[in-house]
Amino acid sequence: MRAEGADPRPSGVRTFGSRLCFVCGQENPGGLALRFAVDGAGRAEALWRTAATSQGFAGVVHGGVVLAVLDEAMWYAAYGQGGVVMTAEAKVRYRWRVEVGSDVRACGMVVQRKGRLWECEARLEAVASGLTLAVATGRFLEAPPEDVRRLAAETQVHELPRALQA
Repeated sequence: MRAEGADPRPSGVRTFGSRLCFVCGQENPGGLALRFAVDGAGRAEALWRTAATSQGFAGVVHGGVVLAVLDEAMWYAAYGQGGVVMTAEAKVRYRWRVEVGSDVRACGMVVQRKGRLWECEARLEAVASGLTLAVATGRFLEAPPEDVRRLAAETQVHELPRALQA
């Protein structure tokens, strides 16, 4: 368990964000504006305080939004290792409801890479209890070389907030 107030970032992180992405875009007024920390060793992490704007059933975050966040965590894990990838397949298992107003952590990791195919995993966990709320697996294909320059150019480097604000 992490000490109270400890920096949640893995060591040696870099953070990225596509301006208008629904999950990480800092300029998308309807988006989540998450900032992922990437360590270059195939791991990515972001903190998220869920909000009613992501609600499905009353008080519960919509499952599609949960999957989008997990997909993004997997994407960032690959991106941190130099992969500019696109989701080919994603599978999610919801273990517990994600409540509106809760603080959660999305963690993604690269499992393996075979040529242009990247296989990744992600989990969403409650910050307070460490309870795993959802897990996902995904397969990603590297973008065609002609698209890589355009896609990478739209990605900006950002600072990651030191801690989730209370």
